[in-house]
Amino acid sequence: MTSRRGFIGVLGSALVVSACGHQVTPNKGYAANGTGLSPGFMSVRFRVNGQFNYSNYNYMMVFNTFGNGITPLPLGQHNSFAGYSFAVIVSGATGAVQATAWQYFRPQGVSNTQQPTLLALLTTPQQLQLTINSNGLNNEFLLIFDRNIAFGIGTPTPSPAGATPTPTPTPTATPSPNASPTITPIPTPSGFSTTWLLNMFVTNALPPGPSANLVPVDSLGVGGATDTTYISPTYDTTTSFDETVIAYVGAQAAGGDPNGQIANSEIANSP
Repeated sequence: MTSRRGFIGVLGSALVVSACGHQVTPNKGYAANGTGLSPGFMSVRFRVNGQFNYSNYNYMMVFNTFGNGITPLPLGQHNSFAGYSFAVIVSGATGAVQATAWQYFRPQGVSNTQQPTLLALLTTPQQLQLTINSNGLNNEFLLIFDRNIAFGIGTPTPSPAGATPTPTPTPTATPSPNASPTITPIPTPSGFSTTWLLNMFVTNALPPGPSANLVPVDSLGVGGATDTTYISPTYDTTTSFDETVIAYVGAQAAGGDPNGQIANSEIANSP
């Protein structure tokens, strides 16, 4: 399997293609020891073959933090979004280009292969940082985020045994114990792994949300929008790394529009 077509312009001539099909990018954004990233942060440089067109496309990074080895695939509804745990979507569908974080939420005890609910994750500007046109050629943006946002939204649970009861008035004025529920932050139903997987998608341009029908037009896999073969490398978040993200040549992504075709990108981590 060969790696996807090179970058445009100056970047295109700078790529080296090895015999195994991997493209190696010089001048990586961060050194292998995580220099440039604060501890606990990850970065993704998302690149396309043309230039970003936020009027026609959303650009999406989907992570699996379950540790179950399932790569998120572009047609998630076909396997109940197995491997989907959280995503960051860069979109200009509402006007200004912005990055938003989303959790594929399943209640505690529910299989992480069951159809999830998409919930918005509230983040601070420090937790989710987007630099548009980070290389000056408008074919790369840089996303830096705090990995803690991947823990997602907690699930309501009853108060622990021994909690102080809350008196509830009754006609006889006798207090009745009625422990109030508390919100306990809970990672994914199967626990929260330090081994992450990643897939990247380009979709139609719609404001992200639970009811948005985001239709893929490209992914990292050889099958593009309908790929079922891509296997993500494992990214160990307890280590420092700066790795090329391989996109493979295959289906004519985005109808041949290079603005909707993912080029080889980059992921870096600081433990």
